[in-house]
Amino acid sequence: MTIKVPDGWNEVSISTFQELLNAESNLIERVAILTDQDPEDIRRWDLNSFKRVSDALEWTNILPEQKDWKRNITVNGKEYQFIEKLSSLTAGQWLDLEHWVLDSSNNLHKIIALFYEGDAEEFKSVSMADAYGCMVFFSTIVNKSLESMQDYLVKEIVTKEMKKIHSLGSGSFTRWLKGVRLKCLTYLN
Repeated sequence: MTIKVPDGWNEVSISTFQELLNAESNLIERVAILTDQDPEDIRRWDLNSFKRVSDALEWTNILPEQKDWKRNITVNGKEYQFIEKLSSLTAGQWLDLEHWVLDSSNNLHKIIALFYEGDAEEFKSVSMADAYGCMVFFSTIVNKSLESMQDYLVKEIVTKEMKKIHSLGSGSFTRWLKGVRLKCLTYLN
């Protein structure tokens, strides 16, 4: 019997990856998903055959490389371009995204499709090599946006409070400083 074993993340679709994430964490289940075999059949394999296949799947212990990511991908013969600016998302897309990230493993195809402006069901077939780069880009942008937002809020608080201090009389500086510190800590936490 010949068993097709994927050689890398470029041969694993988003839907297969989602199955892996939702599967039991045992090796037989992972091998079954990646080789499209019945787990009960795999249990009947001789140990050498099982070892050869599981050794061939060692690459799954390493995340895809971001260099594999493409800004343009083709899905079912149609080319899609990645949206690199979060500001170009519509309010509806942003709200969908906020909802989907709460269960990102089950909604990964929707998240990736959103950033390429494609059909979520079609994007289940996108390789994890392509999807992973998009995920890294997205998470980096979100983290940078959150950091920028924090910096902005702190600057706004300080500016607002500096205006207040000019309007205060003498002896109020210590009370004002404690208030600013408390507000900054509240926003940062």
